[in-house]
Amino acid sequence: MLVNSIGFLVTPFLIRKSVLLDRKVGKLLKSFYIEFVYLIFLGIIFGFVFPWADYTGDRLWTQTAPGRTVISLVRYVNEFIILYYFYWLFKEKKLDFKAFVQIIAVVSILSFWVGFADYFIGYRIKSIFFYVEDNLKDRFLGMNGEPKLLGRQGAVAYGIILYYILKYKSNWLLNFALFTNVLAVILSYSATGLVIFFAVNIIIIYSLGKIKYIPLLTIFLMIFFALLLQIDFIQQVTFPKIAGAVFGVERTNWSMPIVEGEPAFFSRFDVFDRLGLIFLYKNPWYILSGVGPNLISLPASDYIPTWITFYEAGRIDSVPNFMPINIIARSGLFGLCLFSLGVSRVLRFIRERSNRDADVIFWIGIVFSLIYFSVLFYAFAGIAIGLSSAKNSPKRIEM
Repeated sequence: MLVNSIGFLVTPFLIRKSVLLDRKVGKLLKSFYIEFVYLIFLGIIFGFVFPWADYTGDRLWTQTAPGRTVISLVRYVNEFIILYYFYWLFKEKKLDFKAFVQIIAVVSILSFWVGFADYFIGYRIKSIFFYVEDNLKDRFLGMNGEPKLLGRQGAVAYGIILYYILKYKSNWLLNFALFTNVLAVILSYSATGLVIFFAVNIIIIYSLGKIKYIPLLTIFLMIFFALLLQIDFIQQVTFPKIAGAVFGVERTNWSMPIVEGEPAFFSRFDVFDRLGLIFLYKNPWYILSGVGPNLISLPASDYIPTWITFYEAGRIDSVPNFMPINIIARSGLFGLCLFSLGVSRVLRFIRERSNRDADVIFWIGIVFSLIYFSVLFYAFAGIAIGLSSAKNSPKRIEM
């Protein structure tokens, strides 16, 4: 993800401009910072003093407890820097909401249609710049690494563009981008992409507060899902995943308990979330404390069942995607409370300034991050805080 490379590149600039010393943002992020300090403490304990063991013996240093601790903590710093950078861009109006939407439109169009052409020539273009896994070469990826990333990002881009069109105005570029991102969601066959797509429509209807849009979007969603049901893969694979996650519908082996007494609702989650939950279920004291920065994959590897492909390797290297599970795994309920407090402070800050654009952006970021927790949460938070702090925003109310 390109946004990951921004943070440290712009650090000298942010230091020179004293952006990182902004007291207003520092107040808003106080609870996030406390969790980060706590993660440093956990990293020292579980990464170096009593490190989680690697029983496979074939992990690279970056995937061992010490390596993951260092890399994760550095990555968290990078994410804070990205937040500050986007905050500065929008606060100083170097980038406004209109330009932001247009950039999303152009980037999503290029990514999709270049990837679309590349798909028919065996991903020759993509393989020059990125690695393409053999088992994904028959799936449409756009210029993304895997289909679910295409679906998620397409759904987010669709939501932001749709909101702008309905609130402000449309043009041929935005309309084409909207169509393109609907196609991205459909052709990704991604369950999480479809869930985010549905959720952003709800956010937009609620945020605009205009009754006239409800019938229109309802009809669109009905047609949209009716068309999806005509695609065999979505009917046989994607929708059963959604039904299993949302409604608990049984899914062959995945509905079987992995450990004795495992709560049935664990089967609603994907492999990384589920194994993380199982570890916490079997070792409940870590629910309070957490296991350290992105270290959950090490102890959770002990619970890989024989019918999952990771069993032969004897390890997983990814952390839970679902935001609450991810945070509880790394810093426990203590960390989750701090993180939730930080989110609520940002939301209150936005609403005190009555900035609807910032509110929608941040809620889309929250929905995306609930399903796939990543650096985009901090990027969206920075954009929302910056939009709310721009010079034409309502007068600040001290917190």
